[in-house]
Amino acid sequence: MIEIKAYAKVNLILNINGIYENRHLLDSIISQIDIYDTIRLEKNTENIVEIKYINKDFCPNNDTAFKMATLIKNNYNLSGVSISIIKNIPVGAGLGGSSADAAGVAMGMQKLFDLDVLPPQLLLQVGSDVPSMYLGGDVRIQGLGDKCTKVLLPKLYKIILLENEGVSTKASYDLYDEVGGDNYSVDEFLKALFEKKAFFVNALEKASSLLNENIAKNKALLLSCGFMSCMTGSGSAVVGYSYNKEDFIMGLNKLMKKDNSLKFILGQKE
Repeated sequence: MIEIKAYAKVNLILNINGIYENRHLLDSIISQIDIYDTIRLEKNTENIVEIKYINKDFCPNNDTAFKMATLIKNNYNLSGVSISIIKNIPVGAGLGGSSADAAGVAMGMQKLFDLDVLPPQLLLQVGSDVPSMYLGGDVRIQGLGDKCTKVLLPKLYKIILLENEGVSTKASYDLYDEVGGDNYSVDEFLKALFEKKAFFVNALEKASSLLNENIAKNKALLLSCGFMSCMTGSGSAVVGYSYNKEDFIMGLNKLMKKDNSLKFILGQKE
């Protein structure tokens, strides 16, 4: 049996640079955070792909894990595989949970069946975030998601505010095509990040905020507590950033005094 930790991510910056073949061209920096789904894989003799979610209350609308496993099995003419997944990554938050599961299945099947590194074009058939999450760590994503480059980032302390109501990725992109959004040079962002002067920008934030009014509310709350802030993915989670631990703790204390009922996760263990 193979066990994989499929980590979530946040987008520090997300640009949309046009459309190619009805798909949006991206330029984004993602950073892995310390929350993950646990994926266990083993071969079976029935020659089938079998997926079981341990969390009884989780039923995915778009089972990317099953799609990924089936795609790899068919492309490499493999035997059957049984997969169980323990979900911890919040759904519909913009933290890449479904892509993390697909990437985790890809990593697990690579190890289980002793395959070479899987090509981005194969992974892209399941989702634009899958190649970057398969690569893991801090990554710059460009184009349709096929160009992924490891990046060095300075230490950032992160708090992720969660909402009960998620945002549909498709609905966010569709509305973006109507209302547009902000963009900011990723090269300039990376330079400013090391100078502690960065603007955290997400091109989908305007559209997603129209779909879920709590995004703007949570961002304003984080800003009022001294954090830099930006929505991640297509939302609905909003991330607060600090460059140093002291400022982060101070902001966290202010946040708890304002509303101690907030649902949140921290971006790292410390």
